[in-house]
Amino acid sequence: MTTRLALGTALLSFALGLGCSTDHKQLNRAIALQQSGKTTDALEIYEKLVTHARSKSAQSQIYVHIGECEWTLERQSDALNAFLKAAELDSSNTSADLHLAQLFLAGGAPDRALVFADIVLSHEPKNLDAMSAAAGAHAYLGNMAAATSGFEEILKQDPGRPEAAITLSQIYSSTDRPADGRTVLLTAAAKSPTSAPVQLALAHFEEEQGHIPEAEAAYRKAVKLKDDADTNLRFAQFLERSARLPEAEVVLRKIDSMSPAKPFALADFQIVSGKGTDASRHYLDLLLQHENSSTDKTAAALAARAIEAKLSLTNQQTGSKRDQTLLEAKTALGTHRNELGPVMTSVLAAEIELVQGDAVSAETLARGAVEARSDSPSANYVLGLALSRLGKNTEARTEWQTVIDDDPSFVPARLSLAELSLSEGNPSDAEQMVVPVVRQEPANLAALDLFARVLIAEKEFASANSIAMRYQAIDKASPESHLLLGESALAQHRLAYSLIEFEQAVLLDPTSAAAMDGLVRVYRMGTITRPMLQHMEHSAAAQPTSPTLMELAGRLYTEHGWNDDAMRCLRNALLMDPRRSSAAVQLAALETRKGDTEAATSSAAKASATSSLLLSAVEADGASNDPAAVRAYEEALKRGDSSGVAANNLAWIYARQGTNLDRALELAQRAREANPINPAVTDTLGYVLLKRHEYSMAVAALKRADDQLKARKSSDTELAAAIHAHLAEAYRNSGEKDSN
Repeated sequence: MTTRLALGTALLSFALGLGCSTDHKQLNRAIALQQSGKTTDALEIYEKLVTHARSKSAQSQIYVHIGECEWTLERQSDALNAFLKAAELDSSNTSADLHLAQLFLAGGAPDRALVFADIVLSHEPKNLDAMSAAAGAHAYLGNMAAATSGFEEILKQDPGRPEAAITLSQIYSSTDRPADGRTVLLTAAAKSPTSAPVQLALAHFEEEQGHIPEAEAAYRKAVKLKDDADTNLRFAQFLERSARLPEAEVVLRKIDSMSPAKPFALADFQIVSGKGTDASRHYLDLLLQHENSSTDKTAAALAARAIEAKLSLTNQQTGSKRDQTLLEAKTALGTHRNELGPVMTSVLAAEIELVQGDAVSAETLARGAVEARSDSPSANYVLGLALSRLGKNTEARTEWQTVIDDDPSFVPARLSLAELSLSEGNPSDAEQMVVPVVRQEPANLAALDLFARVLIAEKEFASANSIAMRYQAIDKASPESHLLLGESALAQHRLAYSLIEFEQAVLLDPTSAAAMDGLVRVYRMGTITRPMLQHMEHSAAAQPTSPTLMELAGRLYTEHGWNDDAMRCLRNALLMDPRRSSAAVQLAALETRKGDTEAATSSAAKASATSSLLLSAVEADGASNDPAAVRAYEEALKRGDSSGVAANNLAWIYARQGTNLDRALELAQRAREANPINPAVTDTLGYVLLKRHEYSMAVAALKRADDQLKARKSSDTELAAAIHAHLAEAYRNSGEKDSN
């Protein structure tokens, strides 16, 4: 907020009715402190002086200063209360009304801002600050004609006025008048050559027009004019958008050195750009510098971030490594309870429960945090996550919208709302939520992934591909950019391009179920030819080799009767990974069919280590002896069974029992990776998701199982009935309508 001290010190002292010389001196000191940036010290004096003032008018003026200090300290609620008190004490105090207009406009309440701006203008028709607030409110409300005329009038009187020039240029750009937008900014830059905000606006304008060198020059000039954290952050974001990440990190380190109370710009960047391990280490290093003070708010913020970084890492891990990271997060939560306080402790505990798959406990913890402190956006956000996991999407949307209403810049809530809108078939609503995040955090991989998927849904394929390439520039080792490019090509029925991208995704992450599913859909959409499968085989053989892709090629060859090709691929898959018993079993079957019993026996021997275990497990399973079946299936998995049989059947048992649902999900996903086009395996995944109360995801999986069964033209009525029963239950719990 721009604050203007309208009265000289002596005049203000007289107006406030401060009788004694001590009060005069204290007022002088408070104003000097406020102007020099020592806001907390100034606020302390103002709060004492307000009790000495002899009239309501005097108190009103001091409350304006109190509000200015509270706003500078980013305590918006306290600032609002101070300005409202000032206006209540003296209805003629236009300074209070002006500040209220500016505060409501900044807080996203343009209708209320307009009311207070009009009050000021009724007393002072030429007040440029009030005119600016009114014009800004009109722009916010979509009244572009009124906004344009208002800002044009302001610039006639003061051509170098930064905020008016910046907003008017944005209006011109949005109404296809970019030349006028540039002219306004260049004029303002000439009239106000020391204004960093004008240079930042000019830099952003040139960047949007594709004039990157001009944009960079303006960003650098802005930093030179005002070398503070906010200006440097805008420059760092430009570097991120330009994929110049090492340079961006240098600037972010500089920002951290400028902000001792918030020294985590670099770590925040690392966590959203896929460098979770680096971020976790960075947060912990910073925490060591602050943890000796239990009242240090920086320590609390760092502790929360360090724990959330650990939880974020668990999404990329499996098995014992994931368990260890989760244990570290729990230990850190116990260690830092005092710094965090009861509300944030409950919020983080709820997040831990979500990672462990217990959405019911997470809801209880998060709801308790909301009830204990209704103004905690993190509590509302995590409560929304828990409700979403339980299939209560309407309630989840309410919680996330509450967060956005209070803080439009709260990134996780915006992304969750966007994801929900996209899943409900509303990509335009999703776009409105995700675009500000992409602008605010250009290297946020989750936002880029979601935005690309939104653009694909809107058939904006060129833009989607551009976002996918930005993702790739940030994280070259991730398969995600190839998945996005594959989905984009598949939506355009460009099967060859889609095939290449999904194969690249498999090579980068052989365990990627999304990549395998993408490959299956490519082959389902088109006519499979031997050259296509030969291409897959060659990709699997290239470094780094992919036994998963090689086995899939062998299985697809088998489905089309090209058995010699199939056996070649399966043998190569076993050379790459001798533990792939699923490939050994398939190869033995083909060799037996061909009459090569010696080779078949050899292949079967490679699978025999787990065959007897699987046989005994299946027998126990058939006899409803769950304990024996579980033991045998788990032992088969320890022995390296990769057929997917043990993983699938064990996942089914755990889901049926309602126990070990995290393990069940891991097993179901592993089984599906081994058998991506098997409807029974996909049904198991859907059933596990159903038992975990992840109803929307269950619907998607079970619909795919139904599609796979239909594609096979199978007469398995028992499996069809099971899939339909599970799908009906998932639809009922998700609140969606059955499309069949």
